[in-house]
Amino acid sequence: MTALAVVILYPFFSTTAFAQSLGLIDLQIVNKNEKPVSEKIIFISLKNRGVYTCQSSSKGLCSIKLPINDSYIVQLFNHPNRDTIIIPDDPPYHLIYKISLMRGSDQDCNLKLVVKNTDGFLMKGEKAYLRENNSSTRQSSVTDSNGGAVFKTKPGASYILEYLNAPDYDLIEMPADCGGEFQYSSTMYLLSNTEKEWPNRKEMLH
Repeated sequence: MTALAVVILYPFFSTTAFAQSLGLIDLQIVNKNEKPVSEKIIFISLKNRGVYTCQSSSKGLCSIKLPINDSYIVQLFNHPNRDTIIIPDDPPYHLIYKISLMRGSDQDCNLKLVVKNTDGFLMKGEKAYLRENNSSTRQSSVTDSNGGAVFKTKPGASYILEYLNAPDYDLIEMPADCGGEFQYSSTMYLLSNTEKEWPNRKEMLH
């Protein structure tokens, strides 16, 4: 399990945040080597279940304003319920918050693929290919009776998912720290009697 470390460094008073009943959080996220991590962070209010998101930059930094006098569940992509923070209804309203991912970003990640068709049925015996984006090297696997296949991937990398007669079918972006495993569900487009090849992901966006 990925461990998180929370560090509150300095308190500040923000008149703008006070006027809007908002607290300002400056957040930094790093890996175990103190290198910055670009990641989506989700804050869920325990008071009204409101959801707020923040995307850290390439320097691992992001800032977000949240309503005060509330507690928030902190989630990372593929890491639910990682931490809880409290914003009190008293000055200061500015917190500096640091998340340390104890797993290194260089750790391999198992991509667990589940393939279904558009009717929701699990697809057994389908040959799937995974190619790192901008690379010609690819892995292949055949889905089992549960529509599943497993691939080795690198955290933070992006991959092109392909099937037989369906090159460039889908783009999968791996989180910077997947905790050793990442699950992805892919829906296979059902061909009509007149179609010989599936549309690629760019065609399906239009």
